[in-house]
Amino acid sequence: MNAKLNDFFLGEGIRQDALIHDLASQLGTKTGLYMVFAGFVFTAETALLKELDPLGLHASKVLLISAIVLSLIAIVILLSAAFVQDYKTPPILAQLREQSELYLNSLGAISHDEQLNSIKEKFINSLARSIDHNYGMNQTIAQFLEKASLFIGLSIFCVLVAVLVGIFRLAVQP
Repeated sequence: MNAKLNDFFLGEGIRQDALIHDLASQLGTKTGLYMVFAGFVFTAETALLKELDPLGLHASKVLLISAIVLSLIAIVILLSAAFVQDYKTPPILAQLREQSELYLNSLGAISHDEQLNSIKEKFINSLARSIDHNYGMNQTIAQFLEKASLFIGLSIFCVLVAVLVGIFRLAVQP
């Protein structure tokens, strides 16, 4: 691989690695916010289950219990998303230096430019592997967040239907 192409791949790899880690940080923030929201929804649903009957609003307990179960499932999924933390990094500078010296000693006598190109190529390959792995990790976390938001949405819908059933029962009650 020629030197200019190596330099391009190196620059692009470093840029992509920074983007992937920035996305991972954003996903971590979203996971935390979803956890707070799911906890709030769960708390609100359990309070509704306890407090609607004394207020005379006989909502569907089956739907409210279903909503609570859906919220708990969402919380478990969010916990799974929070535990997916297997990010890879290319070798840090001290390791890169050590590995490079060992690698160059194994090559024998080649020019300085060939040595530099060979090391760049090895580092680019390592960087590409870590970017690919971290991209996959981010995809996994994003999928967990999507699933959790679906369960939270279903949970809220169950509460809405349960409250509407209670209002309907109250309205038709003589």
